[in-house]
Amino acid sequence: MTFSLFHPLFEELFNTVRSGVFCPVAPVSVVQPVWCNDFYYNEYPGYARLRDILPLLHARFLWWAESGDDIYHPSVSVSNIYPELTYSEIQIRLEHRQF
Repeated sequence: MTFSLFHPLFEELFNTVRSGVFCPVAPVSVVQPVWCNDFYYNEYPGYARLRDILPLLHARFLWWAESGDDIYHPSVSVSNIYPELTYSEIQIRLEHRQF
């Protein structure tokens, strides 16, 4: 597997580091449990293992580094960009349905 500096994921990570928002010691976003029926969570079990302990961007990058597959762009002509569903979002949706 070769790393490309022009890969969208690498560019996204580089821009967050360059902007000064990212700090490697303390993650920017809080890790929230992902809903078990989330698309990426079901489609990529290795990514799901990383996502359980890391924020989305970090888990996505490490999964790409380990497997060579980007979950948002599995092939050159295909893009699977779906919003991530967390348990808290699903719980809010269910509470709204009850009223």
